[in-house]
Amino acid sequence: MCVSADVGVRAVRDLEARGVQVRPVLHDLCSGRAYFLTPPGTAQDWQQDGTRALGSGSWVVLAPPGWDGTLRWVNDPTNGPAYTPTDDLAAALVAAIVTEGGGER
Repeated sequence: MCVSADVGVRAVRDLEARGVQVRPVLHDLCSGRAYFLTPPGTAQDWQQDGTRALGSGSWVVLAPPGWDGTLRWVNDPTNGPAYTPTDDLAAALVAAIVTEGGGER
């Protein structure tokens, strides 16, 4: 899932505040985008305004953990599940996008 970095950071904070274990999230400093890793097949059914699902034929460059370049991990990859639960992620992104637009949460 690809979103603006500002929305991505707000979504991460929302997930953490709700006790959801946030899995790897990548921040591309050049594009100002954040990438949440989601389970294969998520893109075909994803319909979230303000986000872009990267499905078949897409690719994302992954930085090595701790790398200090233009790609940085907001949450480093760790042992365990590679994906943030999509239902929780969708709710956090909705809240983050509403906040970006100046609405109430």
